[in-house]
Amino acid sequence: MKNEYTIKKTNVPDNLAKPALVASDIGGTLIRGGNIVPDFTAMVLNRLIIDGVPTALITGFNYKTTLKYTRNLDPRVMLLPQNGSLCLRNGELMWEYRIPPLEAGEIYRYLVDIGLPVIIYKGRNQRFANFYVYQDEIESLAYSFTRVDQLEDKEDITGISTLLPDLNVVEVKEHIEWILGDAFKVIYVREQRHSWLEVVHRDVRKDLALERLCAELQISLGDVIYFGDNFNDCEVLRRVGRPVLVDNAMPEMKREFKTVIGSVSDEGVAKYLDALYYG
Repeated sequence: MKNEYTIKKTNVPDNLAKPALVASDIGGTLIRGGNIVPDFTAMVLNRLIIDGVPTALITGFNYKTTLKYTRNLDPRVMLLPQNGSLCLRNGELMWEYRIPPLEAGEIYRYLVDIGLPVIIYKGRNQRFANFYVYQDEIESLAYSFTRVDQLEDKEDITGISTLLPDLNVVEVKEHIEWILGDAFKVIYVREQRHSWLEVVHRDVRKDLALERLCAELQISLGDVIYFGDNFNDCEVLRRVGRPVLVDNAMPEMKREFKTVIGSVSDEGVAKYLDALYYG
């Protein structure tokens, strides 16, 4: 059966214009699992920065995890953790969106009542503290989160997430949206063994973060290339001039976005960029 999409690895047309800004997701797109950005990918991204090509990484990872995974990148690479809740340029925090204490308390109580872990991201005033509220230890969170018995302080929260089986995602997502109304939204990311739902301010979304960044840099979204792999990348992929998927992206996404390059395991993004800018 013929594929609905075309896999392009390093075969970049000679007449393809070079984007004014390179942007990418991190987890599942640039790195696999809990690994630092691979050497070849880091070399290509750092070379782009040295050559004056603005480069931004927009990720669902929290602040500390983002710094951990990108520590071998040039500090001039712009980092936008938590789907754009935060923006860092040259190591300086440029913006931060928060969830007010009242709404944070409502979503906290709902998740606790239905027995799901409540994963909390605190902002600059709390030195970007990360922790989760749950009755048991969760091994997959232990690397960057501290478990606590209950949430006392609901100030300075930049995001609230939960980890749950994919089977229950739709029901929980709809109920959270019903609780919070239009001022907030719920971001859904599917992984192999479970799914993430993250509650963020309504102005937090990868495409909105990139739009704000482009406005500050005076770059059109039409002049941006963006690489992604998961559902939280769809909105930004629809808005940029050059949307690109890695081969391990969600199958449903390949029906909409036709340019598919090598997988994360193959460092497809780095190979594509190397061919595009230096081939």
